[in-house]
Amino acid sequence: MTNLLTSTQKIEPLEKILKQLLILLKK
Repeated sequence: MTNLLTSTQKIEPLEKILKQLLILLKK
């Protein structure tokens, strides 16, 4: 279970970056 938590924590920042890129592309 701890492995899943750490993996999600690593993925979170990536999702934020992807969202920012999407916003830039929309502009």
